[in-house]
Amino acid sequence: MIRPEVWEKIFDMFLDSFLFANNKNKLNGFVQSLYTPTERIMFAKRFAACILLSKGQDYRSVARILRMSPPTIAKMNFKLKYEGDGLLPIIEDTFKKQSIDIFWEEVQGLLDLPSKGSLKSPNRLISKKERRNKIMQIKNEF
Repeated sequence: MIRPEVWEKIFDMFLDSFLFANNKNKLNGFVQSLYTPTERIMFAKRFAACILLSKGQDYRSVARILRMSPPTIAKMNFKLKYEGDGLLPIIEDTFKKQSIDIFWEEVQGLLDLPSKGSLKSPNRLISKKERRNKIMQIKNEF
């Protein structure tokens, strides 16, 4: 066991390290170097379970999608409901980002005005279909 003041100091330093990784590539390198592949999978799956549970998915769906055991899903659900003060703001930010991505895809579709003779252009129809599919994909993501 380490003394509480030492623990507090090293944990604070650990949390700061995530803040110092101020871009995704830097953070990815940090996480890749610090955690084993199994630990990275475990953390990502737990966060994904929290996202799916927050979206109203049932345990069976979460277990099927993420290949997780029901006890682990129940543990994450418990954390969300009773210890979620740290999880909920991050989950809300994740949902906001998804909403912003959908918004910009829809705006891009609105600004994709046809030029003369291109109203029924195959390229325009393909582009429109791809945009619709991308919006559906974003909505269905975690």
